[in-house]
Amino acid sequence: MPLLTTTCPACGETKAHHRLARSEYSPVAPQVLGGVLWALVFTLSRKRRFRCGRCAKDFFCHTPVSLAWLAIWILFCTSLAIGIAIILLSLMFS
Repeated sequence: MPLLTTTCPACGETKAHHRLARSEYSPVAPQVLGGVLWALVFTLSRKRRFRCGRCAKDFFCHTPVSLAWLAIWILFCTSLAIGIAIILLSLMFS
């Protein structure tokens, strides 16, 4: 089985699924921390919602595109944490 195959967790179907729209609103915290661009990156990095065509169960799964955006989101959060740590350390030791 390929690594990035969208598979239904209930029945194991890999082919018959339909992508569903999210019913949630856009996130506020990434907009406050990083602006509209990072809110967009956060939204694109989330798992996509699917409905299985065989058992009709809804499930969430990453797509190759959402995994790429997730990597960018993780890099942003890591760089933000390192930047804050450097600033705090420079204030403590100066």
